[in-house]
Amino acid sequence: MAKAIENFHNTVRKIDPVWIDMPDGCRLAMTIWMPEASEDTPVPAMLEYIPYRRRDGTAQRDARHHPYLAGHGIACVRPDMRGSGDSDGIMNDEYLKLEQDDALAIIEWIAAQPWCNGSVAMMGISWGGFSSLQAAHRAPPALKAIVPVAFTHDRFAVDIHYKGGALLGGNFDWAATMLSYNSRPPDPEIRPDDWKEVWLSRLNQQPHLLEPWLEHQSRDEYWAHGSVCEDYSQIKTPILAAAGWLDCYSEAIMPLHNGVDVPVRSLIGPWAHKYPHLEIPRPGVGFLGDIVAWCGRWLKEVENGIEDSLPPFRAYVMEPFPTDGGIDVIPGRWIGCESWPPPEAEGQEMALGDFGTLGKEAGKRTVVVSSPNWVGMNSGDVFTLTDGLDQPGDQRAEDGGSVCFDTAPLPNDCTILGAPVLTTRLTSDVDRANLIARLCAVAPDGASQRITLGVLNLSCRESMSDPQPLPNGEAVDITLKLEDIAYKVPKGWRLRLALSTAYFPYIWPQPEQPTLSVSLAESRLSLPVASENLWDWTPSEAEEAPPQVLEELEAPNDTRTITEMRPSGLRLMKYTTDSGLVRDPDHGIVYGTRDDSSYSIEPNDPLSAVAESIRTQRIERDGVMLKTVTQSRLTGTADSFQVSARITAYQDDEQVFEKDFEKTIPRKSV
Repeated sequence: MAKAIENFHNTVRKIDPVWIDMPDGCRLAMTIWMPEASEDTPVPAMLEYIPYRRRDGTAQRDARHHPYLAGHGIACVRPDMRGSGDSDGIMNDEYLKLEQDDALAIIEWIAAQPWCNGSVAMMGISWGGFSSLQAAHRAPPALKAIVPVAFTHDRFAVDIHYKGGALLGGNFDWAATMLSYNSRPPDPEIRPDDWKEVWLSRLNQQPHLLEPWLEHQSRDEYWAHGSVCEDYSQIKTPILAAAGWLDCYSEAIMPLHNGVDVPVRSLIGPWAHKYPHLEIPRPGVGFLGDIVAWCGRWLKEVENGIEDSLPPFRAYVMEPFPTDGGIDVIPGRWIGCESWPPPEAEGQEMALGDFGTLGKEAGKRTVVVSSPNWVGMNSGDVFTLTDGLDQPGDQRAEDGGSVCFDTAPLPNDCTILGAPVLTTRLTSDVDRANLIARLCAVAPDGASQRITLGVLNLSCRESMSDPQPLPNGEAVDITLKLEDIAYKVPKGWRLRLALSTAYFPYIWPQPEQPTLSVSLAESRLSLPVASENLWDWTPSEAEEAPPQVLEELEAPNDTRTITEMRPSGLRLMKYTTDSGLVRDPDHGIVYGTRDDSSYSIEPNDPLSAVAESIRTQRIERDGVMLKTVTQSRLTGTADSFQVSARITAYQDDEQVFEKDFEKTIPRKSV
């Protein structure tokens, strides 16, 4: 665990709530941590701008890093976004221009405060990383640096909605999550006079975000908005960026690092969807110390050597780890690089052979790829990856439903640094299909661990913006880039390339069961392999402020099961994530959340796919229990998606609100 620092050079004062008026009159609630000395000596400020409720949703995490930064002379400001927590307004979608306008107004307000020296930074993970980059893209004068973590540069290509043009199961999951998150009331203690009025108004105007996300099935202007890759030259602020290999946002850090023309230092470690200093899984790094130094360099303009002490790109080279859950430490080593991929990584061309070999000799045959739809059930919790415990399991079952190509046992360790690329020529018997490629490390006992994967909606083989049907029976050339990775496969293990047409529920299936005919003579896997002559890097120890201690009233409980129903062969994945119930001793609020979700599909009928979710939010204040239950469901026909949802709200045992959503959305390319 990160080392908890209790005594700082600066005494920290926490102020909550602080109210700020937006230009249109909407009031936002904030918490501020500031060095007491800032009243006499102004300090730089850090803004974390997210919609996840500062007094309960992220209170535990905030307690670990905002007091640390304030103790090192950086005031921290943590607002509830418009439509979330205790703030006014409605959140109609993610990353809207109005949301960005609010961020710019907050930055301007912070810079004008007497305790601020006029220089502001932004930090944040996930949504907070997006908002940091989007604000930097609009270049407000007071914004001097950003620290995005687990973010995207391209909202269509690298997000929770689509991947390689294919529809992610996470699109449904995240819509269900936001429907539940935004159904919660303000804290009655903060808004004693109007909390219920604000709550019911918010519920009544709540959108079902799955609808617009499904309506935009290609990379159009909707997704281009908020995608900073549209014009990297607009970003003028130095960037300290971080991501984790075990997270679904690992892909964005490389193009951002290579695309911007500002001072940038990038870090990618063995983590799930977490900050680097939180060490989930371990090892972590002293990321908060890096932030302090980065802000000292760019917000105080102190020549402190941070650019020289950090290699431009730092990466953790992972080694095989258990696939049965309970990951605590990922074995491996840290390296520093001048660029990514590092120049030491040289492309090795590997041919796909006639008898399932992966090596020097190319095959002459054509192989058929047509997978049962349950391939993907061992993909793990691919949508949130918050704790790192539910990573992809042993891939042998998935491999059994795929077409596989294996190397001979490796004569030496093989270190992969970068993105493997599959090129192939294939024909299809349907006009829409997905191709999934997984690269696995196969142990001497046969266990198969997924190293990385790539996904391509074959309609998007030439363009994500203008999908085109596959020509029936005609050969097309395909290039499929797998995700970047840093992974050492031990001597004596084998590499396996597994090809499938299904990976559910990670990828939602196309409406017809495809059969792809792959020409082995035209197929190659380019593998970026590095020698062991790499630049070792030693991180500083992870530090944080003392964690917040909550009173546990009900224990948490997480379960995940996969069941095969006979005789149909239907596979059913069910998982429960129950946080339990806790009381915050600082202000007395009691809260908890529970998610019961399921995904099911029959092996030979892609239209049998069903996603369902029931989520419960509980808040108790002064003996009053406030609860919302959201239900979401997604199915599909050959021509359309069927979307439905419901919000029900309760005060104690009385139902006070109910709203239903129903919509049919035409299928276009997914």
